[in-house]
Amino acid sequence: MWLLRGVARSRWHDRRADDPSHIAAAAKDLSLRPGEDGLSLFRVDDEEEGRRVATLLGVHKRRVSGRFDHLDYILVPPDALDQLGLIVISAPDPALGPELSERHREARGITADLSLRLAAILLDEGRFRLGRIRRHEVDTAATGANAPDE
Repeated sequence: MWLLRGVARSRWHDRRADDPSHIAAAAKDLSLRPGEDGLSLFRVDDEEEGRRVATLLGVHKRRVSGRFDHLDYILVPPDALDQLGLIVISAPDPALGPELSERHREARGITADLSLRLAAILLDEGRFRLGRIRRHEVDTAATGANAPDE
């Protein structure tokens, strides 16, 4: 199992745990965003499912904002959060639609210090997976989702 979080690819690609500026940049993606009570994550079973769920998230973001470029995401092993004593709970959100809502989780208790420590663990151990869903993939999925049933 993995936990998926939308991120900025540049904060993770070719970054090292021995550079404090790299850790600080990555920690921005692991910090609470406006309106979050806990770190918003999505449970997926494997990397393939991660791509599919990230695509659904991209379609959702496109529908909500009316625009979309691409979606970068990270897959995090749950035990990395466990090491820091973070509790991950189910947090359904009907606004996300049924499948995303069912998979939605929140890591409660995240602080700025814990975000830094989590980023350092992930960068040091390299156990995360970084992915990107391109705009045309979201466009294709959104068109398919809006197509009438035959």
